[in-house]
Amino acid sequence: KVLKLYLVAFFNSYIGKEFISKYARQGLQTNLNLEEVGALRIPVIDYNIQQQIAELIRKSFYLCAESKRLLGEAKDMVEKEIEGCDD
Repeated sequence: KVLKLYLVAFFNSYIGKEFISKYARQGLQTNLNLEEVGALRIPVIDYNIQQQIAELIRKSFYLCAESKRLLGEAKDMVEKEIEGCDD
C-alpha cells in the first residue's frame, strides 16, 4: 500500500523528478500517459515511514497556512497603527 502524500513527496523530490525524466515523453510539458505511469517501478518504503512522511507534509501545509494567517494579522495591525499616527 502506498500513501498519496508519499507519492507526492517522491515525485516532487529531486530523485523523483530525475526518475520521471527517464520515462517521460518530451514536449512543451513533460508528461506520462496512464500506461507509462502503470509501468513505473516506484520505490515503496515501509508503510509506517510513509505515514511519518505524510504527517510531516500535513504539518508543513498547516504551518504554511498558519504563517500566512499570522502575517495577514500583523499586516492589519501595522496598518491600523499607521492610520492611528495620522490623527
